[in-house]
Amino acid sequence: MVTASGVTLTANGTENPDLFWGIRGGGCNFGVCTEFVLKLHPQRATVFAGMVIFPPPALDKVFTTVDQWWKNGPGVNEFIFSIFSRGPDGNPFVALVLFYNGSEEEGRANFKSVFDIGPVVDMTSEIPYEKLNGLNNEISVRGKNAYQKSVHATSPDLSVAKNMFEAFVKVSEPFSPDVSFSIVHEYFPASAVSSIAKDATAYAHRDPVITVLAFVLWAEATPERIAFAKDASSQLLKMTTDAEKNIDEKDNIGYGNYYYSESDSTSELMQKAKVLFGDNYPRLQQVKRKYDPEQLFSKWFPIIPAVET
Repeated sequence: MVTASGVTLTANGTENPDLFWGIRGGGCNFGVCTEFVLKLHPQRATVFAGMVIFPPPALDKVFTTVDQWWKNGPGVNEFIFSIFSRGPDGNPFVALVLFYNGSEEEGRANFKSVFDIGPVVDMTSEIPYEKLNGLNNEISVRGKNAYQKSVHATSPDLSVAKNMFEAFVKVSEPFSPDVSFSIVHEYFPASAVSSIAKDATAYAHRDPVITVLAFVLWAEATPERIAFAKDASSQLLKMTTDAEKNIDEKDNIGYGNYYYSESDSTSELMQKAKVLFGDNYPRLQQVKRKYDPEQLFSKWFPIIPAVET
């Protein structure tokens, strides 16, 4: 890590462990990482993954099925994303991105209830594991403008999903082929994350939540396109925060890496940093005072250095 003073340090469990703790969730608040040494874990060569697409009338069955899957408690080898978007022809659709860390035979058996709904397009297959992160490369091409914002939900809600899909269809009209607008619900199993103590890393959240993400891509950087991305995303995500009973709206900032902060003042971001880091915030303030007391790094949930006593 190159710190604010220009010093290069090695950070791990034994060398500068306080810095190592801080960057595992506190990220770019403490410097620039120029080299990673990674710990490897066993992983099979291929996985079952891909997208299945359904027509809008199937939304009830899709979300009812996902709701039951979520309530059953997904295992560590699986996850699901749901997507509201429009195809190249402009028609809206509902899709699921499926992942199973196993063979195609195992994956199809695991998600039998999904396939029984009858997708109109099935792009799932057994693929090399390293190909998984490239599934979006076709739309996330270099040179496009992007906007993203997220909130959290503590459980699936079919009525909210139905209302959000209807609102999405209205908001995304008239369709423009140079704008890709999607609403994504991310259903990740939390058992592995929950097995790590909250104070083991700077990122303190361990409870299973659903991340609801608005993601907009467009070609021409016009004020109208930027305003659309921000306004449409906020309008639709508010439907989730309005219905969420377990997270106060002012604390529902979603997943930190999906947060877009251009319109927030520094003071607003500092307050949101306290929400993001929770009980770990005071300890992060101590690390900040040691490695970046002048707050050179302050563009993403800036941490206020602790005051010397």
